[in-house]
Amino acid sequence: MEKDWTIMVYMAGDNNLSEDMATQLVGIKNAMAASNSDERLNVVAVYDSVYPSVWTTHYSFTEANSNKPLEYCAVNYVHPQERFRYRTHPTEKAYIIDFVRWAAENWPAKKYALILSGHSDGVIGRTIFRDSNPL
Repeated sequence: MEKDWTIMVYMAGDNNLSEDMATQLVGIKNAMAASNSDERLNVVAVYDSVYPSVWTTHYSFTEANSNKPLEYCAVNYVHPQERFRYRTHPTEKAYIIDFVRWAAENWPAKKYALILSGHSDGVIGRTIFRDSNPL
């Protein structure tokens, strides 16, 4: 069913924000589990962690899975470009575009919002795309 909104959250946590972003994922999950959450929303997120043992993970927070632990909200992501499918840490600039396409194809809505979360002071050349822990 097409919903009113799909909210896409890109979390560039491959830096010292990683732990805070993990906490925010739980916060998003809990907000969607609340009895007064809006059923007209799709909320999806991608989280890039600083920890080598934590792969870039995609999440869907729906009424069906939001009452479960966070790992149940993880969804299988198949990168739309075959050349990137087996990379555990894809290039972030191109990845955001692919994340938006993936979310729009899999969670159709009348309107879309993209939230970029991470460090950013692009005026002096350091941006959200800077990878503190490239692999």
